[in-house]
Amino acid sequence: MNVRSLIAFPLEKRNPCEDLRCGPGEQCVVTEDGHGYLSAHCVCPRQCDNYGDSVESSPVCATDGTDFESVCHLRAHACKAKHNITVKYYGKCEKRNPCEDLRCGPGEQCVVTEDGHGYLSAHCVCPRQCDNYGDSVESSPVCATDGTDFESVCHLRAHACKAKHNITVKYYGKCDPCKEFACSSGTVCKLNAERRPECRCSQQCSMNADPVCATDGNT
Repeated sequence: MNVRSLIAFPLEKRNPCEDLRCGPGEQCVVTEDGHGYLSAHCVCPRQCDNYGDSVESSPVCATDGTDFESVCHLRAHACKAKHNITVKYYGKCEKRNPCEDLRCGPGEQCVVTEDGHGYLSAHCVCPRQCDNYGDSVESSPVCATDGTDFESVCHLRAHACKAKHNITVKYYGKCDPCKEFACSSGTVCKLNAERRPECRCSQQCSMNADPVCATDGNT
């Protein structure tokens, strides 16, 4: 027997297991020594009985995503491996994300919920709020496929969901970065390969053009 610790108490006192903290998967066992004292010690489950259709013999899904035949089998494994896992829900672990079988509409996102009996269900919802994550890409402005600017991908999806309008991200950043970019006289705003605004000469000069004299005396 794998004994973790031992504490003795007079028979008339409370359950000694209340003062003993067992490790992962261990269970507290109380014995009497024949002199009015109770002993409490932690042991690993030695065998797991089958109680038919009762919940004690039902399959369970552990918090690490592993299937076990019953709670007892889970505890026996946790105790032997000294691995702190517990019951996530009763029933076998879902092998696939239920969202894989659900097709959401424009802007909607799939949310998974548990019904309390070990079963997961998936449903589509509109984004309820859009958090600001500072300088991260999630909070960067985006240009939608319909040419509209949005504060973030979340704001785009919320609008698409509410309007039932099938729009997505065309590219990250504003649709027209030159709109609020000022250039000096004789130059115009153009986007470079990275869609960053730059001021360039408004007219390309031909190599065959005749020379001219400027007002400052330069040719």
